[in-house]
Amino acid sequence: MAIRTLFAFTISLLLSLSAAFGQIFEPVKWEVSYSSTDVEGEYIIIFKAEIDENWKVYGNDIKDGGPIRTDILFEDIKGYRKIGGVEQLGRKEGPAYDPQFDMDLTWFKKKAVFRQTVKVTSGQATVKGFLEFMTCDDVKCLPPDEVPFEFVLKGSKASTQTTDPSTDTDTDTGEVTDTDTETDNGDDPDETVTENTEGDGPNTGGASSESGKSANLWGYLLLGIGGGLLALLTPCVFPMIPLTVSFFTKSSSTRRKGLMNAITYALSIILIFIGLGFIITLGFGPSALNAMASSNVFNVAFFVIFIIFAISFFGAFEITLPSRFVNNADAMSEKGGLIGIFFMAFTLVLVSFSCTMPIIGSLLVLIADSGAFWAPLMGLLGFSLALAIPFALFAAFPGWLNNLPKSGGWLNTVKVSLGFVELALAFKFLSVADLAYHWNFLTRDIFIAIWIIIAILLGVYLLGRLRFPGEPPVEHVGITRLFLAIASFAFAIYMVPGMWGAPVKMLSGLAPPQHYQEFSLHNIQFKLRQMESQLAELKEGDDESIKHSTELAGFLPPDVINIGHCPHELSCYFDLDRGLAEAKRTNKPLLLDFTGWSCVNCRKMEDHIWSQDKVWAAINSKYVLVSLYVDDKSSLPEEFQVSKYTGNRVRTVGKLWSDLQRKWYNSNSQPYYVVLDHDLNKVIDPIGYTPNADNYLQYLNAGVDAFNQRQLAETAGL
Repeated sequence: MAIRTLFAFTISLLLSLSAAFGQIFEPVKWEVSYSSTDVEGEYIIIFKAEIDENWKVYGNDIKDGGPIRTDILFEDIKGYRKIGGVEQLGRKEGPAYDPQFDMDLTWFKKKAVFRQTVKVTSGQATVKGFLEFMTCDDVKCLPPDEVPFEFVLKGSKASTQTTDPSTDTDTDTGEVTDTDTETDNGDDPDETVTENTEGDGPNTGGASSESGKSANLWGYLLLGIGGGLLALLTPCVFPMIPLTVSFFTKSSSTRRKGLMNAITYALSIILIFIGLGFIITLGFGPSALNAMASSNVFNVAFFVIFIIFAISFFGAFEITLPSRFVNNADAMSEKGGLIGIFFMAFTLVLVSFSCTMPIIGSLLVLIADSGAFWAPLMGLLGFSLALAIPFALFAAFPGWLNNLPKSGGWLNTVKVSLGFVELALAFKFLSVADLAYHWNFLTRDIFIAIWIIIAILLGVYLLGRLRFPGEPPVEHVGITRLFLAIASFAFAIYMVPGMWGAPVKMLSGLAPPQHYQEFSLHNIQFKLRQMESQLAELKEGDDESIKHSTELAGFLPPDVINIGHCPHELSCYFDLDRGLAEAKRTNKPLLLDFTGWSCVNCRKMEDHIWSQDKVWAAINSKYVLVSLYVDDKSSLPEEFQVSKYTGNRVRTVGKLWSDLQRKWYNSNSQPYYVVLDHDLNKVIDPIGYTPNADNYLQYLNAGVDAFNQRQLAETAGL
């Protein structure tokens, strides 16, 4: 029961997390308002929800361990107090058993209203906060979301004359009042809060992020094919090839019919996975994934899930589907004809679940960072092609079956080896949470040390010196195992210099960035190069060029944006206002670098492109670099929680910059590079991931030329 519950949670979480692509997906629409009561100075904060068909919002009376309950949270309670708890109105269902969370829950469908009464105890009070909620349908859940509110409310006449400070406290009793009706008792909103989603930023528009992602779709197809080939070599799938092909060739009246049945079987496998890909692609939007990509909760959850996958591959237990699904599919396969063949393929998919599920889950999570709309479909298409085509090929050429290696212990070796890969990837997701929240415990050197240990253990296992439950001893080491063990040990040795700052470019995008390391000999080279550049500027009399960024006036306080060194010791800023001030002082263009701690391609650009001498020199001498981390989770002080750039409510540094990128440039992909003049207008079109150093250098030079031409035109009064 525990394993089945674990499976249900894992598959639900993976489907909901790994499939957030395409258009923004909002199954719940909220309307926020307030109304006054008969008591002077007393108000009701009202949240009305319109819930799409088949979706639900959970109630306020949810215990810990289940989904996020719907709750109204207040910030900085001063000059008012809460009266009672959150009141729930609408068509409530439950308490009833929810199989997704394996517990009894309550929820609302179609419509729901949540209300909280407050009492203003001073002459006037700013009542603000947010509603937190979570929504699910029958098979998936979206990540928790927030609906902000802020009202300025007047108190009673008595409270304007005397205010009792003791009343400015939270007196919420924690009780929840339920009224099981479909209406909201006729409460009409006096004022509605809506998020500012329109407006003009400097030189708005720009290229859509989808154009850059489409070029990588073939890469996701190849990644899927690689995952399918690995799944093909697992003990759940490989033995099925000769059995299935033999069944079709022997049970068919003619060889041609047997071949057609095998092709139909292979096409059915492809169709099943493509169907899953379409469900994932069309059923979700990118906003959920973007919110989760750097969330500590979900990245830690991914870490745990990958650890579970690894332990499963090590043989401690199997992740299996409930037997009734397999039995029903097997019964349908006995009907014969096309329907019977389809359900034979479906039975294979279900039976092989314990081996394919971790690979598919890992595949979907790894391509999730792309944000490309069709990425899940392309990945699963590649996976199904690699899994299905061998069945058709061996049916067409049955003589090839004689050349297949016999099933045996080598299949389990493949499975256990994949467990080591899953274990290594688990720390990638833990690293993302550590970077975004500045926990500062999984630094680059520690991360690489863990990977070195895993690579050494894999090599030891391949040599037969490490065994897992149920495995027989290795009597002799074959040539293949020997060479794989050598490769594993070589990879471990290759990573060792990374402990002291070597680039280790094979880990770009997986390991933390180089500047996130306690000690780095490699970065000393860039530090010396930076000092030489600064000394050259000093000789020219520009002794202001080495001022620290925190000495410049900016929108954000220095302690909020002080997130560490820049990549390769480049001179850079983490706040747009400070970067702009420096650009005006030095008469250089701005290079906005929209980046993220969880962005794989951002690390590749930094490690492979920015580190090259010509590119490094161009950025450092010709530009003022402003790196804006869209997933940084540093909390903003209250006075900075309304963006000066868009007017929207933002709570973290990352939200400030991601909101700016979406608003000004209609893009939410990273990396994303924008060259700006001193009026924050684009001088050339932005670009995204550019893995060719010459092309990227050409873009930088073109940006400088366009900036200089604009400067000359302005000087001439044109």
